[in-house]
Amino acid sequence: MQYNGHSLLKENGKPRYGEVGAWNLGMENMARHCVQGRGVMLNMKRRFGEASRPVGYDDVMRLLDADGIEIEPGDIVCCYTGYADKLLELGDDVPADLPRTHCPAFDGRDEKLLQWIDECGMAVLVSDNRAVEFEHTGLPDGVARGPGLAIHELCLFKLGIHLGEM
Repeated sequence: MQYNGHSLLKENGKPRYGEVGAWNLGMENMARHCVQGRGVMLNMKRRFGEASRPVGYDDVMRLLDADGIEIEPGDIVCCYTGYADKLLELGDDVPADLPRTHCPAFDGRDEKLLQWIDECGMAVLVSDNRAVEFEHTGLPDGVARGPGLAIHELCLFKLGIHLGEM
């Protein structure tokens, strides 16, 4: 198994780090080597409200156009959904279904959105919500298998784009 060119196992099949884990993904590596870029804020809460909903390519293009935003190679794209604010507001009374009832998130099932993430050249995708992307239940009709979180698969495993959540 590999992540972005880093094998989890030695040539002899034994775990590289004493136990199988994605040690190259640790935040300490980012801190040690520095990640910097132009920060771009997408205010998804203002544009789409507080209700849970998938935000697809067309939605993102309208948001970028309306707010006069252009994503450039190397950008750190920060999505404000209001989710963290909701957690603070609720305090100890956070319902278990909060991720499915509050705040917009990127739609990992939108192929055009996945293509845009690939082509725009962003270096980091950050969100104040739980998973950067909308957490669909199950797979779409007619689809036997696939990633549960397609943006995670695309960014982490295929493109090496850092994700930041919460």
